[in-house]
Amino acid sequence: MVDTIDRNQRDQELEELVKWLSPLDFGEKHNMLFEKRARDTGEWFLKDSKFLAWRRGDTGYKTLWCPGNPGVGKSVMISLVINELGKVIPENAALVFIYFEYKTKYTLSQLAEVILKQLARRRITRSLLESLQKHKTGIRPTSDELFDMLKIEVETYDRVLVVIDALDEADVEMWTQLLGRLQALRKISLIATSRDTGEIEFGLRPCKRLDITANEGDMKKYIEGRLESSGKFKRLLKTRRDVHEEIVAGIMNKADGMFLLVRLHMNSLETKLRVTDLRQALVELPDTLDATYDEAMSRISNDDKALAYRVISWLVHAAQPMTIRDLQYALAVEDGMTAINNDDLHDEVSLTSICVGLVVLREDAAPEEADHHTSSKVVGLVRKSFTC
Repeated sequence: MVDTIDRNQRDQELEELVKWLSPLDFGEKHNMLFEKRARDTGEWFLKDSKFLAWRRGDTGYKTLWCPGNPGVGKSVMISLVINELGKVIPENAALVFIYFEYKTKYTLSQLAEVILKQLARRRITRSLLESLQKHKTGIRPTSDELFDMLKIEVETYDRVLVVIDALDEADVEMWTQLLGRLQALRKISLIATSRDTGEIEFGLRPCKRLDITANEGDMKKYIEGRLESSGKFKRLLKTRRDVHEEIVAGIMNKADGMFLLVRLHMNSLETKLRVTDLRQALVELPDTLDATYDEAMSRISNDDKALAYRVISWLVHAAQPMTIRDLQYALAVEDGMTAINNDDLHDEVSLTSICVGLVVLREDAAPEEADHHTSSKVVGLVRKSFTC
């Protein structure tokens, strides 16, 4: 029997300890992605024989690699996988997950810490508690010490499911070390998404492969969902089922296998004020992602263009993800200023709305020193580079 501690003692001590162990929390990112999923989409993946074999832990299915092209919805799909696994995880098994982002760089120690943190929230053993308490009053554990702890914890379970999103957005050296450490643990089953690169496929071997694609049925459900939930579309179309069907067919014709392209096209159509304008825009929808971004940039009004370009430039060139507060202060700086006050700051809603859907705002875990709610809102781009 696993030597666990009393629940009341566990809850009290664990809360303090996990805060010290790791400030990282991928829960907010997961929730944000899962909420973007259109209802009833992604079911084909959950029913695929390869995924089911991996979920059962069949022989030869220790690692499942799920590559996909940019814009097909890999991150949203993996959020569905995490949600599904969380519902059916056996009592003596655990689920941990990591979401990589191209501008956020993690050390091997940070990733070991956040994995241990998730396991500790599932069930903490006396061994792990005592090890962490010892380090808390002294020197932080090294990556080797952290993975030694992880090895001991993993062995207390029948199985530990590890889900990693966007391996290609992490440093090669870092993900290579991480995969080597995780795959060496016999009770870990790994599923990972990335772009389709030979380097990652080699790093994951031996593995099974299940490609993530933008399923046609899923894209239609997404379009239908947007048409039915958007007040603008509902007011404009009313009883115009013919136009409704034209939109579905027109966007599917231009989708090019990318959920991202579908979303951007829907954003563009949603700005139209007349059915005539909507139909004309439907005919003129760009065929490629780059052309779609160019079209979106052209929709930025002349009055807002200078500020919108500054917003996008800051986000493109920032060395790390920016919070909305970071962006507000960066934009407020002018030559000769010695101080910035709230009167100098742009409204957060305006900063995203003037960028016509190219800039998104999401909730992330706020840093401990944050003294304002907006500090927890991270601003990001729907693409990684622009020409302004």
